[in-house]
Amino acid sequence: MPSTLYMLMATSLVIGSLALTHRVDWLGGWPIGPSVLLAGSLIPALLQGRGTAELGLRIGRLRRTVRWTCVAAVVLGALGLGGVSVLGHIGMELPLRLCGPPEKWGLWALYQYLYVAVPEELFFRGYLMTGIMGRVRLVTDKGVWRSPSASAAVLASAAVFALSHALVLGDPAGWVTFVPGLVFAWLFARTGSLAGPILLHGTANVGYRVMGLYLV
Repeated sequence: MPSTLYMLMATSLVIGSLALTHRVDWLGGWPIGPSVLLAGSLIPALLQGRGTAELGLRIGRLRRTVRWTCVAAVVLGALGLGGVSVLGHIGMELPLRLCGPPEKWGLWALYQYLYVAVPEELFFRGYLMTGIMGRVRLVTDKGVWRSPSASAAVLASAAVFALSHALVLGDPAGWVTFVPGLVFAWLFARTGSLAGPILLHGTANVGYRVMGLYLV
C-alpha cells in the first residue's frame, strides 16, 4: 500500500476514533484520547519502519531548541494576549474555554503537558508532519526547514490539527487552534525535536486558561 494512502487511512482512523471516544474520555478513570493518539502515532510508524528519532523523539541541539522555543513562545503569547484582550473588550465569550477543578488546578496543568501536549504533538507533528514530508528526517541544518515539503507539512499539520479539534468537540470554534498549530509545527520543523513543541503546547493551554480567567 502506498505510504501516502496508508498515512491518510491512519489519520482518518485516529480522528474518527477520537470523535467516537470523546464522550467517554474518562472511562475507568483513564483518558482514552491520549491513548488513541499514542497508538495512532507509534503503531503505523513502526509498521512503516520509521524509528522514534524520525518522529522527533530526541532532544536535538539543546541551544537551538531553547532559543527557537522562546521565540515561538513570545509570538504565540503575543497573539493569545491580543486575541483574548480583543474578545474581552467587545464582550465576546472565549472560544474553547478550558475548564478544570479549581481544587486540583496543579493536576489539571500537569494533565495538559503529559496527557494532551505529548500525544497530540507526537501524532500531529511527529507522525503526520514527517509523513507529509515524505519520511524525510527533520534536521536542523540551515535551509532544510524552509523546503517546500516542510512548508506544506507545517500547513497541513496545523490544518488537520484544527480540523480534528472542530470534529471531536463538535464545535466550529475548534478551527481557532489552527494558529497555535502553525506555531507548534513551525517550531518542530525548525528544531527537528518534539521537546520544544510539547513544552510550548502545554504552556499555551495553561496560559490560555489563565488568560480566560483574568482577562475575559
